Amino acid sequence: MLTTTLALATLALASGTEGEVVWFQGAHAAAIEAAKTEKKPLLTYFWANTENCSRLYSETMGDPGVAAEMREMICFSANAGDDAGRALLEKYGLETVPALLFIGADGNAEEMMTGFMNAGTFVSEIQRIKRGENTISNLRQRVAAEHEGLEEELAARKMLADKLAAVGDDEEAREMLDSVLARDKRGATVVGALAHTDRIIETIARKGGTDMAAWDLRPLAKFVQRVPEPKAKFESRLVLAGLEIDTGKRTDGVATYMRAWKERPEADGVLNSGFGIVDQLAHLGDELTNTQKQFALTVAHDLVGLVHEGEGEGEGEGDMRPYALFQVARCQQLNGANAEALATMDKVLELRPENEDYVAFRNALAETNS
Repeated sequence: MLTTTLALATLALASGTEGEVVWFQGAHAAAIEAAKTEKKPLLTYFWANTENCSRLYSETMGDPGVAAEMREMICFSANAGDDAGRALLEKYGLETVPALLFIGADGNAEEMMTGFMNAGTFVSEIQRIKRGENTISNLRQRVAAEHEGLEEELAARKMLADKLAAVGDDEEAREMLDSVLARDKRGATVVGALAHTDRIIETIARKGGTDMAAWDLRPLAKFVQRVPEPKAKFESRLVLAGLEIDTGKRTDGVATYMRAWKERPEADGVLNSGFGIVDQLAHLGDELTNTQKQFALTVAHDLVGLVHEGEGEGEGEGDMRPYALFQVARCQQLNGANAEALATMDKVLELRPENEDYVAFRNALAETNS
């Protein structure tokens, strides 16, 4: 039903009225040629019969600000449920929708983004891509330029490798990742360490096959132990912990998280990593032991402290503080302290009363306590 609805909506918008998206009618190859002729970027929207696709189409693309940005591009709708859409998914190596592929006026892929985005994020990302910031062509220029330090150079190379892989250019992505590994053989930088973990995981997956429970993570664990730089070791440990959980070694994974957090470095980026740990543990829920649940709550409280100390600056402490408190409430609920969680959510809503997710969580807690 949703597929039909979206298809009809696409046809209805073809002519386009003020405030609506104009969708290209014809084959994708013809859309690329039209973009070249008009010297405009091409946005390809990959969708299927999913909730996130429906939300991205109706909520985000229905926003007047988003529609205004999209009207400056050639826009093409690719239904993953038909033959032409499936062929495009295969061409660009896509395995998930919704997805947005940006192709420059020269016909070359510049960016691939997946998942739901709200209108504000969507507009910001489109404007960034139009400015040519961190796009594939921009990163190629940065890789070729002179760099002040190794970390800066490797960051550009690793980002380019990731973005090439995202648009299905696996060969060049591998070459770029190889260049990172060659420049940092020991994983002495954060970027180099993560590049090594990517390559080790690739080898593990190739040997272990599709059954992740059969994966042998010992090579990755040995590499993590050898990583010399504290921030690089911390980030590599987080990757290892996540994989241990994904492969069914939950106890090992949580233990690795515990060690990583205990030995965390005083460096930028720890705050976001902490949020990732809490989110992973909160999703495990009652699969955790009481000790593990308490650890999740400890990390959440630490995050509030980090925000107070200023690590959230730049992203806006006003934004990070309610989110950090929300994580505390989630972990309080995880530990069975619903009354405390409710009190914490009252503080969160004093800061962000308009946030629907916070309101819904608070209301659910109130129902539980009643």
